[in-house]
Amino acid sequence: MNPGENYIQRIINSGNTVPKSFEYWRKGTEYELKFGFGDILYRDFDLADCINEDGSFRLALIAENDGLKYYSRNFEYSFTRKYKILKTKK
Repeated sequence: MNPGENYIQRIINSGNTVPKSFEYWRKGTEYELKFGFGDILYRDFDLADCINEDGSFRLALIAENDGLKYYSRNFEYSFTRKYKILKTKK
């Protein structure tokens, strides 16, 4: 089973309220690092942006305004030397 499969339905079935937004993260750009903005940056996205058409949860998405890729905080990721992102379960 995909960890994001029917994400909204699982929240509803558990009796919890569905959040209006989810927090995602990304690595800072060279410019941001140079000027001290931080290595990891966080951003909230609306629920509609975080769910695929089939109801599964998006593990990563590209923001429309800055074109940068953000990764879900609901899953842990690790980096290799080539900066490939590997998903690991929490």
